[in-house]
Amino acid sequence: MAANENTVKTALIAEGGGQRGIFTAGVLDAWLSHQYDPFDILIGTSAGSQNLTSFLSRQKGYAKRLIRGLSRHKRFFHVGRSLLGRHIVDLDWYFDKTKEANRRLDFATAEHNAKQREVLFTATNARNRKAYYFNP
Repeated sequence: MAANENTVKTALIAEGGGQRGIFTAGVLDAWLSHQYDPFDILIGTSAGSQNLTSFLSRQKGYAKRLIRGLSRHKRFFHVGRSLLGRHIVDLDWYFDKTKEANRRLDFATAEHNAKQREVLFTATNARNRKAYYFNP
């Protein structure tokens, strides 16, 4: 039996759900305030991936600010686009906005805090409905 087979690991799984992710963002911010981070494995999908990245970067309030600010913007979410055969949600616009100076993520800190852990993000291809897994 390998030495690590008896090791208990603690996982944090953050769900997606668009604006509903704000609840998870708040929980993770509270944990940051209390320096609570016992997790060996981090798994996130959609908004959950953003929340975990914010958690790893130690940027309290980051995910909440983006969810409240960007995801409610008419440029991000517009039902009328579906009538034109386009996506209702404009993720390209969203991620372009996160590159602006006042919305930059501290990737160096996130990368540092991700070391020695398993980190997995998931996404679904809108065209073929297949799941994809990313280990950033």
